[in-house]
Amino acid sequence: MRACEAMNKAALLASDTGRPELAAALCRRQHEMFLQAAPLSVKAATFALQPLVNLGRLSLRAGNPIDAYTFFASLFTAAHPGGHARLQGRTFPVGDLVATPGERTELRRFLWAVLIADGTRALCAAGHWEEAVDHLHRHNGIGTRLLDGRQVAVLAALHRNDPEEANRLLRESVCDDAWERAVAACLTTAARRAAAHDTPTAVTAMASAVAEVPSTPGGAVFTARLGTLACELAPHHTALASTLIDLAMESDDAHAATAVLGSPAVEPRLSDPQRCALRMRVNAAQLVGSGSGHYEDDAELTKIGEQAAALAAHHLSASPRRDR
Repeated sequence: MRACEAMNKAALLASDTGRPELAAALCRRQHEMFLQAAPLSVKAATFALQPLVNLGRLSLRAGNPIDAYTFFASLFTAAHPGGHARLQGRTFPVGDLVATPGERTELRRFLWAVLIADGTRALCAAGHWEEAVDHLHRHNGIGTRLLDGRQVAVLAALHRNDPEEANRLLRESVCDDAWERAVAACLTTAARRAAAHDTPTAVTAMASAVAEVPSTPGGAVFTARLGTLACELAPHHTALASTLIDLAMESDDAHAATAVLGSPAVEPRLSDPQRCALRMRVNAAQLVGSGSGHYEDDAELTKIGEQAAALAAHHLSASPRRDR
């Protein structure tokens, strides 16, 4: 529903502009609105769970990765009759959003994906690499594709100074997409450095792979972050840095600009006009840390959230349960 998208974006905007309490309140309001209409269809229940997932992500952003992981894990285990999750002393009903065992199985499938992606990210943010790998094995989260789980297994091997295991995982990875090949090239370069092997061939392959990642809607942040990582692995590769700077200048994404401005390998290569333009973009977006305090009024974001909630509630009340 577009109303849900509006509520999610209002909460994200509040978080991006340094108002986590408002963001959390908007998330809770969205979940409560769905809860009042339960039992729901699986599709609507998934919409109801998204703001709870966002609450966990807010906790991670706030520097509480273990709390976030515990919450993601409790969401996964709460998909049973009467089941609920807890975060910061609050209880959030989950299991009674739907009515049948089959529907709860569908919810568990959705929450499994959240636990694999966001739960793993939380453990990594806490520096618990081996626990993250154990968690992934426990929940069958490491496949042959170079997705989150396999990437974490490679990084965990590097953290325990086992580049041979990292290289084995990379050799046996299936990389169907250009972005996977670019990630694999970056990790291969890191593994060769960890093993004290020569890296020129790996660096050349990495630069080519990063340059071949196609532009996609919303993909500028990923490309910028991957590119800055590659530049930090090869700080003297001028062409790679120049390509990344050009991509950042062509994009209008403030998060991509932040990645470039925050990179010790890329930021010094910016010209004064480039640096100024990227800073202006970040300031215009009013991101946390940009130095801009001219945020949208809290009341305005709250109003957007309430209007969207009212629209969604009307849709839920007017629709038969199977269509919600």
